[in-house]
Amino acid sequence: MEDKILIVKGVGSLSPNYYKSPEFSNKIITLKSEKEPYEVDKILEENIETNILIYEDRVKGWFLDFAEKLTKEKNSEFIVLMICVNYLEGNQQFREGRVSQGESTEMLERALKRIFPTTEESILKYFIDKIRHGLFHDGMTRKGALLRYGLSVPFFTFNIDGEEWITVDPSLFLKEIKKDFESYIPILKNKDNEKERENFDKYYNEKYG
Repeated sequence: MEDKILIVKGVGSLSPNYYKSPEFSNKIITLKSEKEPYEVDKILEENIETNILIYEDRVKGWFLDFAEKLTKEKNSEFIVLMICVNYLEGNQQFREGRVSQGESTEMLERALKRIFPTTEESILKYFIDKIRHGLFHDGMTRKGALLRYGLSVPFFTFNIDGEEWITVDPSLFLKEIKKDFESYIPILKNKDNEKERENFDKYYNEKYG
């Protein structure tokens, strides 16, 4: 017997490919078409396995995939780097299972140390001040920061007339962010990693459950 085709009229997007509908209580759905009325593809339980899929889809489909495309565009350095830097604190909160309120800078430092383990702590702190805090508090990188494509490393510092500067290649920085994310998702999907999954589940439910 063939499965009955299910049609829904209203959906809310949780990520590029996962949706909520008032017609399916406590369920997550995927769709076969993007035009209303929508034909349902799959009906999933609201649980940690589905939430991991949603998180993966959000980060890739709404952020990293677009950042990758933008690296080919002229004058895209700032928006690409903003997407990358936005990932740092958000991902760290999932890893630690708690919000960063009151210790945002410390969480950023831990995220950067994980992704760039050989970089001196003083340089990471400088990056946070000039790049992250500049972009997200001031709307622009602060004095002492330069962005450009075509470097051989994601970022480095140098001295001009006794003043320290940092240069960042957003495309190379993005590559390291993608590596970090792509290594994290398999950890979450492996049920043997109980602590990592517990932290993810706790933070996800607190913010989005």
